[in-house]
Amino acid sequence: MYHVNDEVEILQKLGILANNLRSPYRMISSVLDVPKPSSSANSPVAKDDWKWDDDVDESEDDIVFDQNSLLDRNGTNIQIKRTSSLARHASAITPQEALRWKLLCLCSAFIVMGLSTSIFGLTLPEISKNTSRSNLMEFAQISVASGFGFLVGSVSLCILFTRLNAFLFLLVLLVASVPCTTLIIWVTSFNWVLLLSFGQGVMFGAIERGGFLMVHGLWNGNKRVFFALYFSISLGASLSAMLSTPVVYDRIHSHLSNYTRLKRAEPSGPLSLSRVEPTMPNMNFTTGFDETTVPQKAARPPAAIGNNVDPNTKTAENVEERRKAEEKKKQKELEKAINEAKESSPIPAISGDINEVKENIPIKAADTTPTTTTPSTTTTILTTTYVPTTTPTTSKPTPLIKQEPNKFMPPEENTVSLPTLPSRARNRQSSEEKSEPKSTITSMANHVRDGLKEVNTSARLAYMIIMGLSFVLMSPFIIGFCCCCIKLTMIADSRIAQLRMDANKAIPESFKIRALSATVLSIASAADAILLAFLPKFIMDHNQTDNNMEQNSLALFTTAFWIATSFARAIFILRPSLSISSKVIHIVYMLSIIFCYVFHHFLEKSEQILFFGIVTVAIFSANIPQAIIVWHHTLLDPSVYRLSRRYLASLSIGRMLGPILCAYWCDRTSTMVLFKLILVIHIVGYVFFIFLSRAVHSESRQRHIQQLGGEVSGQTTDSSKNGKTQKRKGPYRALLEEDDDDVDLEMDYIRRPSMSDSADEM
Repeated sequence: MYHVNDEVEILQKLGILANNLRSPYRMISSVLDVPKPSSSANSPVAKDDWKWDDDVDESEDDIVFDQNSLLDRNGTNIQIKRTSSLARHASAITPQEALRWKLLCLCSAFIVMGLSTSIFGLTLPEISKNTSRSNLMEFAQISVASGFGFLVGSVSLCILFTRLNAFLFLLVLLVASVPCTTLIIWVTSFNWVLLLSFGQGVMFGAIERGGFLMVHGLWNGNKRVFFALYFSISLGASLSAMLSTPVVYDRIHSHLSNYTRLKRAEPSGPLSLSRVEPTMPNMNFTTGFDETTVPQKAARPPAAIGNNVDPNTKTAENVEERRKAEEKKKQKELEKAINEAKESSPIPAISGDINEVKENIPIKAADTTPTTTTPSTTTTILTTTYVPTTTPTTSKPTPLIKQEPNKFMPPEENTVSLPTLPSRARNRQSSEEKSEPKSTITSMANHVRDGLKEVNTSARLAYMIIMGLSFVLMSPFIIGFCCCCIKLTMIADSRIAQLRMDANKAIPESFKIRALSATVLSIASAADAILLAFLPKFIMDHNQTDNNMEQNSLALFTTAFWIATSFARAIFILRPSLSISSKVIHIVYMLSIIFCYVFHHFLEKSEQILFFGIVTVAIFSANIPQAIIVWHHTLLDPSVYRLSRRYLASLSIGRMLGPILCAYWCDRTSTMVLFKLILVIHIVGYVFFIFLSRAVHSESRQRHIQQLGGEVSGQTTDSSKNGKTQKRKGPYRALLEEDDDDVDLEMDYIRRPSMSDSADEM
């Protein structure tokens, strides 16, 4: 008989009736207060003995039960609809936590920018070697290409930040910028270097303007967040300099020293005879089996075999013809090796190495009359080395081999390599003579080529480290997308998109203020671009004048520059009010001018003065553009979208014009006038900033007066019509034009003081 459970029993088995939990999330792991009903049908069932402990948590948003499926006889179609764990996790994340994670992603993107910016300046000597360019004007062209790409990216690609998901598009730009940075050290064409620099500038320009818009859209223009992004750039640049210090500057030498030659692997080629033959007599002396212990490499010449050898004239003719053919082949290989060496290294170094290796064989005799010199050397070696060939050796061949190296083997440092023994047996003569160019000319050319490759390999290794670190810094984006801190959609954030829509609603600035601000920002960014482009070259030129400086100090000075910049930007993060005051900017300008003047006159005194000069310039001049833009935005409150476009366009113009001006000046004088050029730039920029500060303060006072006058006379500012003020009537007429209820309310409020006065009089 088929047993049918009633509704109450099914609900009790499912644990629904006796549930005393306060949260539906813990319903699965609940412990029932009532015992489970027995399997018998006669057992009593409590129907009305359960109550909710808390009526607040009775909603069925998370767990939905279908009554038809619960009462199904089979009991197999029970459907429990739950919200997904991903949605519950997304609802658990607060907006503050999401903003913190977005700030982490934004800072990691700017750290990648700093890594790529610093490594390019550190490896500029290797790039010049790869492209065979050493002119300062050509180096300036690389900065111009990067600045032009920065301009294109900040104007064109930033539109997508207001139309797409900003963080998803930021991740795409980061992934695209890494190959542009890494491939610079691998290319050998100067045009490709310019193209890759342009692509890198496009990506970085879009990233920087997108970060500017996100700061004002998501954080309402928080000054701490703004300076935190630029602090991330300097932090990444200093980290790149520290990581590339032991990799790049340990092995960069214009001419390879003997120390680095000894540390490398041995050159490819056959071993010399001195490394093989001294072990032969020891082997024969220590064993009793003389015939079996003789190596096969110790084959004796035909003249040492004995009297039983029957010389054949035909064999001698064949040997002579083979020798002539081998000489011709050696001559061709020699010429080929010299040509290869000329292409890979300077000619004087190659000729010097040839003379050192070939000092036992005259080069002139080998080049002009090879047929006459070879027989003479053959007879000389036969008469000097194999004197005991007249004694019979047929019965005891091994003692002759044991005594011969002991008596006539020269010292190891003066031994001649295998190609200098043409009196060997015929089966070894051809292979030994073939190996001569590889052990002399070819091995020397490979040695120089490997030395040049070593420098390139070390620089490439530094770029590979930076590339790997850049991909690691992209992990916050992936984690944010997976944890729902960042929405994985193509829809743009409304707060960022609103910045572009509100561009026409803000109060426009005068043409004078826009022109002066663009000029001041361009001049200030030109000084930064000169420091970034020519600081390694300047340090290397100073290193040539001061012989006490070590090679690693080049990277040390670059690291100190970026660490000082990070320190100055950290001060603005802790005290953002410093960037609001124009007095602080005046003080920074004056101090930078004074220090540039002092260090220009005392720069060549010592290494310590150079170090403090670089650190001081980094502290006072690297943060001027950021302080000016924050001060400008605080006083006038212009459109963020237009202000960011003018700000980054001015930075791009300064990055293009600054290196060109510096290269033109340094070509006429020297790179030691770098501080003098920065001094002139700061003086000109400070003069323009004085006019800008007066114009901005005057405009700010006029707006404040208009605002106060509008409040007094009933004028309000309508932002929907380009910031123009609409004049209204007086307060009493405006009051009469309102609704009747409002008029009665206002009139009662106006009459109340007079009524109180009359009451006092009574």
